[in-house]
Parts: sequence; C-alpha cells; structure tokens
Amino acid sequence: DWPDGARQTFGMQAGNGPADGPRMLLLFNGSGEEVAFRLAPELGPASWARVFDTAVAIGRVDDAEPSLVAVGTFLLPPRSVVIFRGNHHTGS
Repeated sequence: DWPDGARQTFGMQAGNGPADGPRMLLLFNGSGEEVAFRLAPELGPASWARVFDTAVAIGRVDDAEPSLVAVGTFLLPPRSVVIFRGNHHTGS
C-alpha cells in the first residue's frame, strides 16, 4: 500500500516459469517502521533463503537455513530491501 504514508511496503515474485524454475522474492519497505511480511502458502516454493538485505552491513547474506517459509513471517526492517531465492525440494 505504497500511497499510505504509514505503510510503504511492496513485494513481488520474479520468475513465474515452471514450478521447479528459479524464483526470486523482492521485498521493499520504505517506511520507518518494521513490517511483518507473511507469504501465502500457494505462492511459489515452500521456503526461501535470504540472499541480500540492505539492513546487513555488506548486503550479501549467506543463510544456510530458510529465512521465510510458506505461511511464516519475516520481519522486514525499516527502509530496507530484502531479496530471497526460492528453495525447491525434490523427492528422492
């Protein structure tokens, strides 16, 4: 809801090709407040790894564990951009 001065957040998923294709999730928070972001279970991979975060000094993040899972919540820092890479699980 970008025009609302109290809630300047935006999220988008890139890479909506095949179900097992690469996907990125981009979250933007232009407000001065932390925002809880919750992902709907039907959107994309079951889990997402954070790969870039402007709230981290160097920006690049190497999270070994998923940072966001379907129906989970991620706290988006104030005035930040966070990028996630979709993790696809394959059965063996």
